[in-house]
Amino acid sequence: MRNKTLIILILLCSMSLIISGCGKKDNKNGKNEDLTPNSTIVSGQVIDGLKISPLSIVYENDISRIVANVTNTNDKEYILRTINIKLFDEKGQFLVETPGYIGTQIKPNETKQLIIDVTKDLRGAKTVEYKIEK
Repeated sequence: MRNKTLIILILLCSMSLIISGCGKKDNKNGKNEDLTPNSTIVSGQVIDGLKISPLSIVYENDISRIVANVTNTNDKEYILRTINIKLFDEKGQFLVETPGYIGTQIKPNETKQLIIDVTKDLRGAKTVEYKIEK
């Protein structure tokens, strides 16, 4: 009787793991990962002493959210109005131009987050151009 109970308990535990998907690994590299098919990354740049991290673009509910960190690598405060962003696809086709705001000033070594929502699917973006309006 004890062996039957143990076997049933092991079978129930095994079935619950199979059903819940616990322990499922990505087939490509064997790592547990949260793969998000609705996101993309576009490389970052340094412009006039402002280091802009790679853009993260996530498309959800018909809105593309563009997120990047901006760090002032200058030794003095940087005064600005906007960081204008132009995005292009892999063929160099223009996708969108939009202004980004991080405030009117950024102190030396300070990092601010740039967040822009655009009502267009920008997952195909591969390159970016920045223009800083002072």
